Amino acid sequence: MPLKKNALRIYEDIEVSDEDLQDLDLDIEDDLGIDLIDSTERLNLIELLSSLPKPDFDAVLFSLKPHSGLVSEDAPQGTRAKQLLDWSESAIGSGLIELSKILEEVIGRRRKDVS
Repeated sequence: MPLKKNALRIYEDIEVSDEDLQDLDLDIEDDLGIDLIDSTERLNLIELLSSLPKPDFDAVLFSLKPHSGLVSEDAPQGTRAKQLLDWSESAIGSGLIELSKILEEVIGRRRKDVS
């Protein structure tokens, strides 16, 4: 199967709508610029990160630049997603807003590549 068709099939399996992607960054910042996210949005975010193909997850990591060793390279994808979210929410992390922006960008670029 050609690479583009295989990649498209992977993204069809993720089942993330454009509306879901927009929701990631709409309501997660309060008036002071502090990340706010409800439990449903948190669940959606970790499920999306956990289901990304490894090259795309690695692109998110590369873009956000967490310190080496904070997100394990050998752990299962769900564990890596949790580690990335923990770092993102920490005092030295990027914040959930920046994470969601990068995630949207990576998925959006991949969708353009396979269409």
